[in-house]
Order: sequence, then structure tokens, then C-alpha cells
Amino acid sequence: MENMYGNVIPFHGRKRPKGRFTMGILIVVVVVFFVLCLYPPVRMMAHKTQYKEFVTVLSTATYRTSSTQVLTAQVDGQTLAISQDNAYKLCGAIVKQGPCYISNEQPQREPDVRLSYGIYGTMDLWDVPLEDDSNGFSNGVYIHFTSDTEDVDFSYLMVGDPLRDLLTAYLSPELNTVLD
Repeated sequence: MENMYGNVIPFHGRKRPKGRFTMGILIVVVVVFFVLCLYPPVRMMAHKTQYKEFVTVLSTATYRTSSTQVLTAQVDGQTLAISQDNAYKLCGAIVKQGPCYISNEQPQREPDVRLSYGIYGTMDLWDVPLEDDSNGFSNGVYIHFTSDTEDVDFSYLMVGDPLRDLLTAYLSPELNTVLD
């Protein structure tokens, strides 16, 4: 027992811890900072790559459908055979909007427009209200495209009021053949 008190170091003679705990916290803070800084650009690059794939598949489906079979659209309870010219213009109008917003919440109702590209895929369009109308638009178009041949399933939200514009410009019964 005599040596027990001899091994106790008085408070003024103790050494400070080496700082491993402080260094660990500093490393965690730096890693979190880099992750937060790198996440947005990486996410944007991934979305842009996915959008390019969507545009490629949509363009291919439009070309193949218009040359081999009829592109049909279910609009306002009517089935329309979309002319080749209107099919290309519709594809161009969607592509012109660019990579808009990713939206994981598909509307829980029947689509306002369903385009059938035959064996090449299906595209559904919904007119949806926007939660944030700071850009001056109250509505947008939710697009969901599924390709059977390319294994592509893509959804995004096109901002603006373009669905009515698309319907009147390219998907109206006056400009296409009614199949019903």
C-alpha cells in the first residue's frame, strides 16, 4: 500500500491528453463539410445524365413509332392517332424545356394524357399545381416515361403552364386523326 500513493501524480504535474479526441472531431467536421459541398453537384450531374438518357430514349421511341406504327394519345376520353409531324414537335417541345425538377411523388389519379409509343414505351402527363409559385407559374406538367425496350423509367416535373399549350398545339383532335 505504500507505493499506491507514490504513483499518484499531483494535479499540477499531470500532462494534458494528446488531443486525439479533438483531432477526431476535427476530422468528422471536415468530412461532413466536404460531403455537404459535394452532394449538390454530384446530384445535378446524375440528374443530367439521367435526363440525357431519357431524351435519347424518347427521341428514339418517337422516330421508331412514327416510322413503323402510329403514336396514339388518350386525351379527354378520345383516342388520337398523332401525326408524324406533331409527334416530332411534341418531342421537341418536351426536350426544349430541359432537365427540370426531379419529383418522386407521382400523382395518384389517372393521367390527363397517355401517349403510347407502341412497343417502345408509354408517357403519361399530368397537369399539377405547383407548391412554390415563386417563378410566376401556378401549374406544371408531371411527366412519367416508361420504356419497355430500353429499361428506362423516368419522372420529372416540367415547370410552367405547358400542358394546355402541348394539348392545343400538338395533341388536339383538330390536328390529328380521332380513332374512336
